[in-house]
Amino acid sequence: MKRMFLAIAFASQLLTAQEAGKIGQLLRNEASSNEMSKPRTDWNYSARSRQDAQFQRNKNITPNYRWHQNYGYTEIFLRIPEEGYFTVTVGDQMMSNATGKFRFFDVNAGNVPLAIYQNGFLIYRTNIIAQANTRSVLDFFTNNGLFLLSAYPVGNQQYGINDWNDIWNNPYNDSLNLCTTNVMSNTSFNQFLRSLSNSAFDDGKVSLISQQIRNTNFTSEQIKKMLEQLSWDSNKLELAKKLYHSCVDRSNFFIVHDVFDFDRYKKRFNYIY
Repeated sequence: MKRMFLAIAFASQLLTAQEAGKIGQLLRNEASSNEMSKPRTDWNYSARSRQDAQFQRNKNITPNYRWHQNYGYTEIFLRIPEEGYFTVTVGDQMMSNATGKFRFFDVNAGNVPLAIYQNGFLIYRTNIIAQANTRSVLDFFTNNGLFLLSAYPVGNQQYGINDWNDIWNNPYNDSLNLCTTNVMSNTSFNQFLRSLSNSAFDDGKVSLISQQIRNTNFTSEQIKKMLEQLSWDSNKLELAKKLYHSCVDRSNFFIVHDVFDFDRYKKRFNYIY
């Protein structure tokens, strides 16, 4: 009888916890009436979200609660290693920051729309197939596109931090199907270097190298020699970021470090690989 009473009491507590405002510490609403009367103009609200906001403001209407809705365990983690302020939308979720890491939980499985904005402007839109109970880890580069690094199962909402950081921090090691073809021969590369030397300024050299990246892969030694043709560390760093993805021996990419004259650019270079 005592066990039955305890079970009933415990069940009663669970039911009570589902009533809004019955359990927990109430935190004070610090938004003023004036603030709540004006919508933010720097966010792009959909018509549906505006209707929901208007509905919620009507105090005479009781909101519908979704206590037991199963959102699923599908997760999408996206990194943007470049400096800047980005906004990422995944399905009906949105996240903005300048840290470069965007983690979305409770994503509905299936064909999920994904969009990336930089400083408010749309720069990339695609759809990804998100499988149930799966975490998809992606990298995005404004000049190269969006790359799926890994998709692996997760269960019981156990979020191991090292799982995604290990993939992000070392995503392009030599075991990840790197293309080792279409590398310039020594003869062709020497001719290419002579073409670079014919350009007096960095802009012309950067333009020529950026054009060649589309069709050619390079070794770390070749990348080092190309960057040595540039005068400014800022140009060397930006180009090194692009050339890293065309490097066929990324384990040797550290040798490029010596092309920089100033310590601050050497430190930034270390974050590329």
